[in-house]
Amino acid sequence: MAYGREQLRKAGEALSNFFTKVDDAYSAKIVDMYMGPKDNPRAYTDNPMLGAAAGMAAAFGGGMPLSKIKEMQHRENKIAAATGAVAKYGAPAVGIGMAVKGAADIYGGFADQQEPNQLSM
Repeated sequence: MAYGREQLRKAGEALSNFFTKVDDAYSAKIVDMYMGPKDNPRAYTDNPMLGAAAGMAAAFGGGMPLSKIKEMQHRENKIAAATGAVAKYGAPAVGIGMAVKGAADIYGGFADQQEPNQLSM
């Protein structure tokens, strides 16, 4: 029985490491989108107001990896990571769901059948 638990633990760790790497890379891409790459930052980051706005957008728009939440000391950083997770993963999932609902409304449903309040022919 211990052999099965050890294998399950190793599989869970491998899966966790995989998702951590994916989330870290995705978060880095989001920061690059707002701030630009480290070797070639965007021109507006030199402006204090625009740079601060871009930094906040990067933080609250998904730039903080979820894997770092346990290491964070300040509540604001944890809130930024949580709102970033919603922006990063929740919004695309809702968009896909709405697209599927729209396709179902166009190509299926009651439009292709008799309406519930009509008499049968």
